[in-house]
Amino acid sequence: MSILLLILLSAPDTLELTFDEALKRAYLNAPEIRLAGVEIEQQELQRQKVLSEFFPQITGQASFMRMDEAPSLEFELAPGYPFELTLGDEKFETVQGKVQLPLWTFGRRLHGYALAEEAVELTRLDSLEIHRQLRFQVTELYINIIALEDAELLTQAAFENASSHRRTIEKKYGEGLVSHYELLEAKTKEAELLPELTDTRQQKRTLGYRMAILLNLGTDTTLILTPAWKLPDTSSGLADIAEITAQRPTWKQIELGYKMLNRQIKIKQRESLPVLVAGADYSMQRSPLTDGAWDGGWSYNVAAQFPFASGFKNYAEVKRLEKEKQKLTIQQDALKAQIRFEVQEAQGSLQTAHGRLQAARRKEIQAQELSSIVTARHKKGLVSDIDLLDAELGLRKASTDRIMAERDLIISHERWLSVIGGER
Repeated sequence: MSILLLILLSAPDTLELTFDEALKRAYLNAPEIRLAGVEIEQQELQRQKVLSEFFPQITGQASFMRMDEAPSLEFELAPGYPFELTLGDEKFETVQGKVQLPLWTFGRRLHGYALAEEAVELTRLDSLEIHRQLRFQVTELYINIIALEDAELLTQAAFENASSHRRTIEKKYGEGLVSHYELLEAKTKEAELLPELTDTRQQKRTLGYRMAILLNLGTDTTLILTPAWKLPDTSSGLADIAEITAQRPTWKQIELGYKMLNRQIKIKQRESLPVLVAGADYSMQRSPLTDGAWDGGWSYNVAAQFPFASGFKNYAEVKRLEKEKQKLTIQQDALKAQIRFEVQEAQGSLQTAHGRLQAARRKEIQAQELSSIVTARHKKGLVSDIDLLDAELGLRKASTDRIMAERDLIISHERWLSVIGGER
């Protein structure tokens, strides 16, 4: 019973996923997505903190002071004029409450709140960019795993077929019907397939681990991916670079960065202007001064706080922010060139992948025809077993190349969509 339980516990989990399910799971569980979500929540909390500055600030304070007994002091100031000073046990109790609200800050609070809202939007745009990149990562892994599975099946079948041919030739060699050269040739072709099969399996296993990490799964999880994928239509026209650039989250971030820097400059400039503050205090006290009874009342005030001089602090900060705007201009120009390059590269890769697939399909058709001809001639004894094996291996190679060409076309098309901001 314990052995059976150990086997059950050590058995890897199996998870069957379509592409949409894998993408949805990645959007929910990928570490970078979760980190982006935390960043958005932090900025939302910061926005709420800034919003609190529009509400009155209420503070309270209570104090108690006790003066211990001290020796009395008696002496005469002059004959007949005695003086006596006695410090006894005295208690002072005070309760205070204060309400304060800035009435006018020349727009500093409004700009500060708008700045906090724009910071939230900035993190949301960052999350969109992460989603864009993550979609391509999931697509690339998903398609590669499916292509490797198909290639593994073809290679496994070819290996088994080569092993069967090798056994047949060994038998004929024992009967003296084939030469030693043909036997060595059969063994060599079988041996050449084994490392290729092993390498294909290892690649698939490695990509499976990467997919499991991306989807926040255990590395012992066996993924079964549904190969429900259609070849894309590659007849898209030329892309509008300006439109693509304007829709990029990173481009929108730079534009928003300009807006935020201008707002910060306005805030710094207004820090040299006065602030009008209204306040109200309520205070109650019980002490020997009030004959031991509680006494107090309200007091009100309106004050103007004016920074007469702060050195060059604000001036230097404004200049620093102006330099930040210059940096954004440089980044904007660099991003525009980068997007143009990405579009051209993706479009060229898509056209190349389409041409390679057409060539791979033609090659596979030719290999199928050749295999059919060689099979028919082999049945009539016109070609050797090695010729038949070569034709079958050639067909397997052509089919594998066609699968990989389809994979490259799908990935190139997905990269193209990722660059221009579209979806599959």
